[in-house]
Amino acid sequence: MFRPSIFLFAIALAASLTVGVDISVEAAPLGGGPAPGLAGSPPPDQILLIFDDMGNGTIFVGGSMTGTSLPGTLMDDPADPACPSMCTPALTYLLPASEPVVTGDVAIFAPGGTVIADWLRFTDTAGDISGADSGPGGRMIFYFDPALFASNIGDGNAAPGPTQVITAGIATFDYQPALGMPYPLNNEYIGSQAVGPPPPPEVPEPGSLALLGGGIIAMAAMIGRRRVNYATTR
Repeated sequence: MFRPSIFLFAIALAASLTVGVDISVEAAPLGGGPAPGLAGSPPPDQILLIFDDMGNGTIFVGGSMTGTSLPGTLMDDPADPACPSMCTPALTYLLPASEPVVTGDVAIFAPGGTVIADWLRFTDTAGDISGADSGPGGRMIFYFDPALFASNIGDGNAAPGPTQVITAGIATFDYQPALGMPYPLNNEYIGSQAVGPPPPPEVPEPGSLALLGGGIIAMAAMIGRRRVNYATTR
């Protein structure tokens, strides 16, 4: 069970209101179809989903500024042909049945805009990523670890998404599938994840520590002998 993190929600929401947060464009999707995550057809109420890599999610529907908890859970990706035998369960947010979305994948770029850091996958219970309407079984999968990306990520209807903005150790992005139409004009997805600090200096192995300790003891003994010799020669 994931624990809620209001702190991360606040950071994500604040970042979405900051000029420095890049938003994605709907033009020229990589897969040639409509932008994944757009409101389905016929257009339902628009949604704003604020989420993180720990499974904390809050959803706003139909222009409301009052959010409802929408936790993410680890589930097999129905669109990944490697599942269930050769895949790792992915962080999945099940969207309300009344809010269908366009299916497909969205690339989220690291600062600099050249390296893909994350993927968002919009699919349905059958695993469609072709750009079709998800129907009432829509879900959003957040792939935030490159080592665990789906085996077919980006192979279907795929679109370039936003670039992360890193502030105080939190990487945040704001994906607006309809350019210039944030919530409540269309769907919007604000994601965040903690960026780990650099690894600590390597700790010497026990054998190295023993050698180091032995060296220190030997040096202390030599200094002691020199002091004794110096005292007896005066």
